[in-house]
Amino acid sequence: MRSSTTIPVILGQTATGKTSVGIHLATAMNGEIISVDSRKLYKGLTIGTATPEGLWTNNAYVVQGIPHHLIGHLAPDQLYTAGDFARDAERLISEIQNRGKTPLLVGGTGFYFKALEKGLPVLPPRDEKLREGIEQAIKQKGLEKVHAELMAVDPVAAAAISPQDRHKIIRALEIYQLTGQPFSQWKETPRQASRHAFTVVGLEMDKTILDKRIVRRAEEMGRNGMIEETAAVLKDYPKNCPALLSFGYKEAVQVVEGKMSRATFLTHLIRGTKAYAKRQRTWFRTQVHPTWFLCEEKTKSEEISMRIKAFLESPHS
Repeated sequence: MRSSTTIPVILGQTATGKTSVGIHLATAMNGEIISVDSRKLYKGLTIGTATPEGLWTNNAYVVQGIPHHLIGHLAPDQLYTAGDFARDAERLISEIQNRGKTPLLVGGTGFYFKALEKGLPVLPPRDEKLREGIEQAIKQKGLEKVHAELMAVDPVAAAAISPQDRHKIIRALEIYQLTGQPFSQWKETPRQASRHAFTVVGLEMDKTILDKRIVRRAEEMGRNGMIEETAAVLKDYPKNCPALLSFGYKEAVQVVEGKMSRATFLTHLIRGTKAYAKRQRTWFRTQVHPTWFLCEEKTKSEEISMRIKAFLESPHS
């Protein structure tokens, strides 16, 4: 049964100012923020994820007086899925509401939100013994050959999974070996949608303005120590740990290893971020269909948050 109270959601491309808008809106609505970001989850990676400065208080990361959840709580080698997010977000929404406060979802990982709202297929639990066997096969044969093996037993899944996506290849083969059924068939099983209703808004920005912000943010990340924080993680974790597999950090690893210059790293970071922003925009428009709020270059976050608040409180939201 769906809850009668709708949950505000702010989605948007990287560098559109979601964090600041979310904090202002949460302040105005007596709220707490649930981060919808697949990279901010990990400890020790604050610079490259543009995580705002805050303090840990009562199991929440507090920024400007607003508790943030699902930020900086995972070890870099911990795998975290969209299904994990959906379960955690459902629990947090109820906990925040039970405290008499408003839960707000804020972030840019659209697939996480869709997993929460629409649900995911019910898949078999992980089998560590099977996964170890597949990991050994990857070490012996290489990832591309193991991907080819997946193609032989489940061409539909293999076509949708990059030959470099280690975690998805392992999961698809694990499910096939465990059940005898292709992963692609399992994905068609009924989904359990959220019991909550959501009002989704999106932050939109002119591409020229956004590109400038992306360049400025990338340069700040370089100056502020993204390479150094990557090196710190590599002291305790392997370079193929989940936290370091996203764009930007993969290149930072190459700088630490002496395989890439800092100047080349910055070029890759800017290019990769722009490409990611383009994919985000397409995904939000085709998969979520939010109500868009235009953010102009000189528009203050507080002003945008007040416009969103008025929309949320209107009878048409």
